Amino acid sequence: MENEENICFDVEPVEAEKQTVVLTLDEKLMNETKNISEVKDEYTRFDSAKKFISDHLIPENKSPNDATDYIRARIAKQYQIKDTEMKKLLTNHYRVSLNTLAKLKMEEAKANKQKTINESKKATPRIVPKGIVNDKVTDFEKYTYPSYYSVKDGKLLKTIEVTDPFTKEIETIDKDISLTPFVLCKRTQPGIDKKPYYTIRYPISRFSLEQGEFTVLNSDFSDLNIMHKTLAAHGINIPAEQRKDVNEYITKFIYELGHLLKVEPLIERNGWNEDNSVFAMGKKGITADKIIPVTTLVKGSKHCDSLMQKGTLKEWISTVEPVMEYDLSRYMFYDSMTAPLLKLLHHENIVTCHSGESSRGKTLLAWIASSTMGDPKELQCKADSTANAVLAHVVGFNDMPVDIEEVTVAKTLEIMPSVIYTLSNGIDKGRCTIDGTLRDDIKSFRTSARITTENPLSDYVKNVGGLVRNREQCELLPKDEKLAIIAKAAKRNIQGNYGFFYPLYIQHIMKNIDRLETLYNNAYKMLNDIAIESVPKESISIVCRQTDSYALDIVAGILTEEVFQEIGMPTKSKEEIENIVLDNYMRMVLDKPVDLPYMKALKEISAWIASTQEFVKNGEKNFSRDIAGEVTDTEIRIIGKAFTEKMKSVGLSSSVREDFKVQGLTKNTNERITVNGNSIKGFKINRKVMDEKLGLNVKGDKKFNTDICCNEILETIKFMTSKLDKEVVEPYILKVVLGYEVTEHLKKLEKEGKVKKTESGYYI
Repeated sequence: MENEENICFDVEPVEAEKQTVVLTLDEKLMNETKNISEVKDEYTRFDSAKKFISDHLIPENKSPNDATDYIRARIAKQYQIKDTEMKKLLTNHYRVSLNTLAKLKMEEAKANKQKTINESKKATPRIVPKGIVNDKVTDFEKYTYPSYYSVKDGKLLKTIEVTDPFTKEIETIDKDISLTPFVLCKRTQPGIDKKPYYTIRYPISRFSLEQGEFTVLNSDFSDLNIMHKTLAAHGINIPAEQRKDVNEYITKFIYELGHLLKVEPLIERNGWNEDNSVFAMGKKGITADKIIPVTTLVKGSKHCDSLMQKGTLKEWISTVEPVMEYDLSRYMFYDSMTAPLLKLLHHENIVTCHSGESSRGKTLLAWIASSTMGDPKELQCKADSTANAVLAHVVGFNDMPVDIEEVTVAKTLEIMPSVIYTLSNGIDKGRCTIDGTLRDDIKSFRTSARITTENPLSDYVKNVGGLVRNREQCELLPKDEKLAIIAKAAKRNIQGNYGFFYPLYIQHIMKNIDRLETLYNNAYKMLNDIAIESVPKESISIVCRQTDSYALDIVAGILTEEVFQEIGMPTKSKEEIENIVLDNYMRMVLDKPVDLPYMKALKEISAWIASTQEFVKNGEKNFSRDIAGEVTDTEIRIIGKAFTEKMKSVGLSSSVREDFKVQGLTKNTNERITVNGNSIKGFKINRKVMDEKLGLNVKGDKKFNTDICCNEILETIKFMTSKLDKEVVEPYILKVVLGYEVTEHLKKLEKEGKVKKTESGYYI
């Protein structure tokens, strides 16, 4: 017979069958009176038949039924066995032998496999080409895979061994694991308390050579549902029943090839890392001497993909150089470059509102700053979004300047005061989960934000804190036909050349980090000395707080000009930098200092009295229902309820009365007062102290000092027409507010052309 093979079997089953056969033959002997020699002859032939089965295999292509018939026919022919019962016994022995043979084959295969494993441990480990794992190749079949895995015909396969259920023979087949191939190509830097992440590379589609990548937390692989959803979300096609197989593939990939993968720092957000050794910008990390790839968890095209380079640095320089010749352009650029200094100098965020008519360079200057990092058009945020959308945009660009455009319509103007407050504080709003606990994903952020608008936001910011945080820049580039042509070309060209300056600037900061404190302290001292000499004592604390950000502008200016020198761009000297910043500091702060709450309240009270009929004068009777208080020569009596409503309308708290008491303006914050002949709850303000605080008190010969009085009158008219929206001002109201006769001074101002008298006798 063909395919002969000698096999050793257990003896015990055979001996048991021998005993059974003897008993059967003895019965036959008794029933049929056969002699002993005949029985021995049949037994001998039966035993030989069993050996025949053990020593021979049936052809592989026969079915179980055909095999049974085949072996019966061979035995009958070989040994002339005709007894039906004996044929059955022989057939059973054949089945036992076949099962034993299959077990032996499986044990032999297992032994060979273990032998191979043992030999591999002793041998030199398999050398896997690093490049083929980490570097992109066009064909996924050429990547390196764990043992027994491969890619064929666009599918991820595993080579496995299976046993034929009928023949019990072992064969190898390729099993589908995933209908989309993918490999692990990077891992994050290990460390204590650092969660490991892996980057997966996969084909975008079957019909494209383009390959995509995404980062996955290692623990997500342990949950089959999370793993399946994550892979499916990126278009990796895995049948649900293959999830366990895919999980095994990933586990083996990490075990066999994980040590060969590229190791990259893990970046959870853009900006500085903990020790300031790496500054993340999308998929690149900036160090003091080079730019390295990083594994980033930042998602979205704006916060990641838009932070890239295009064109050349040389073209960017030639594009922005003509615009940067203007001091305003220089200052706004310095202001944007303060963003990466906030963490290093422990400074709060900076928010600057650039307001004025359109087509005067506001957007262009913002785009120039954004073009230092990436695509300026993609990096801008349209303010017609919700407040949450604006904050989400800013949070994604941590330690970078942000451009918030077109705060013009009423809706955005209304939400911007709260946005400004949040931007300045540098922390997202606290929100609760469904069970009332505070969410743990609230992020802090650092930014230098620029808001462009046609209308100053100070008109919409009601509280003092908001006014301090919002810096109003009202200067614009000059109206010039030549400049308009330059600006138009610059705005077009920087969309093709961007992303070069900011990495160089960050590296320069890293190399000069030891100088920063000294530069800042010197700049702050210079500005603070000027502020102390220029503003009233009551406003100095707020002005000094605002001084911080302008000192930071000087530091950013010095560092910026040093980088300009390195890249071959025209530069400004240290003195020129200080003068540029100082000019803006004086216009934006010193010339219009933000008042303390109680000072703002006093000015509102003064304007309230002068511009309405809600205050009776010197005991006069007024039967109008809208009575807020009474004014005498020595005091101002204000009804408590009316004061609360008035303060609320101008964004102030009625608790400012406590400040009035501290400043000596009132003795009691709540008492019974007489107004219009009626007793009612309220408080009294000492008019003399109030005039001194407002600088309206005339001392000594001041009433004869025409210049001082004229300046006060002129400032009061400007205040009332611009801030209180009054078209004209009555001389009587000026007299009440200022506390002295104004007629002669108004005539002098009219003669000089500084004020104009209307037909009704009022002034504008």
